[in-house]
This record gives sequence, structure tokens and C-alpha cells, in this order.
Amino acid sequence: MWRRSRERRRAAERQRLLVEDDIMCLTTLATMGDEDNEERERVYVGSVLGRRTIPRNRYSGYMRLMEDYFVENPVYGETCSVAGFE
Repeated sequence: MWRRSRERRRAAERQRLLVEDDIMCLTTLATMGDEDNEERERVYVGSVLGRRTIPRNRYSGYMRLMEDYFVENPVYGETCSVAGFE
């Protein structure tokens, strides 16, 4: 009689611990999910937080640079020097 009572108490205690463990795991997973969602909501665009980059025509800038300095008849020849490259 006492043995069955003790076994029931142990079984009830095991069941209670399993339920607490399940609750703890679910709480942890929910917290981790919230943190992941917060990280995904942050959108970084541009080099400064909160500002957007301006799309520029980089190819035409490259072509102008080449025509100004590195062709047979450059606009700015060797007579024009840039500070720091002398």
C-alpha cells in the first residue's frame, strides 16, 4: 500500500518536472525567435545607418577619368600635377 503511494508520488513528480522542462524549452525557443525577428527587421542600406545610397553612373565616371588622364592626348597632361603624386 505504501509502495504504490510512493510510486504514484514519484510518477507525479516526474510528470511535473517534464512539464516544467517543456515550458522552459518553449519559452527559450520563443525568446530566440523574437530576437531573430528583431534582427531581420533592421534594414541597413547605405554606408550610414538610416541613409540611402545614391545610384551613380560609375561606368561613365570611369570613362571620363580615362579620357582625362590616360589616353594619348589627355586633357590633363604631365604639366598638371596633383598634390601628393609629385
